[in-house]
Amino acid sequence: MSQDIQERIRESMYVRQRRPWYSRTWGRVLIVLGAFAIAFVAILAVRVIQVYDQISAGGGASAEFIAQLKQDARTDLLNNGDDPSFGPADVPITIVAFEDFQCPFCLSAQPFIKSLEARYDDVRFVYKDFPLRAIHADAQAAAEAGQCAFEQGKFWEFHDRLFANQDRLTEAFFRTVARDVGLNVAQFNECVATGTYRQDIANDVELGRVLGVIGTPTFFINGQLIAQGYGNDLPRVFDEAIEFIRSL
Repeated sequence: MSQDIQERIRESMYVRQRRPWYSRTWGRVLIVLGAFAIAFVAILAVRVIQVYDQISAGGGASAEFIAQLKQDARTDLLNNGDDPSFGPADVPITIVAFEDFQCPFCLSAQPFIKSLEARYDDVRFVYKDFPLRAIHADAQAAAEAGQCAFEQGKFWEFHDRLFANQDRLTEAFFRTVARDVGLNVAQFNECVATGTYRQDIANDVELGRVLGVIGTPTFFINGQLIAQGYGNDLPRVFDEAIEFIRSL
């Protein structure tokens, strides 16, 4: 091999070795992955801003309700007898949860919520709606349908079916569930169509906003915020809070 050819080979190898990282295969892969990461963070930021804007703007509650909200005691507001609940009404401890039927964290919390009656014999549980409309397109409609089921005394049966089918929250599915759980379907349909409980749900959202709710699920015990979100330590948090209240 001539010296000239050898020199050209060495130059070619040198050029390949000195190629910038972004022109190599692994460099291009990193660029693509980085672009996806930036796009994901941007989308997440937009979603967070949308939720914040919704909460900051309030839930469309009436001026009268907001005025009352600012005057009444926190515990009295949270112990509203017009909400779905289970457990005796005269017990010393009331747990209130703000939930969203389309929220995956609320779904994760359901086994624990269902265990409350067996876990504590001196606790009442109250459900309040907090649909995060900015990120959950079907949450508002599901909340209204749930209240229409509550009107006929079948809230918890309806509630369980909706949480078990979060990817099917349509009006057609609501009607199917209404029939399956034994509701008067004509009455249910009329209730949903006229938005009978839309204002009540807006009041729940406004109440949550005033009390500092920023996501779902959010739990209060005797009017005090205990936890936002769901994690494996939630039962321990509840045990400690309830034991403290019992000791007072």
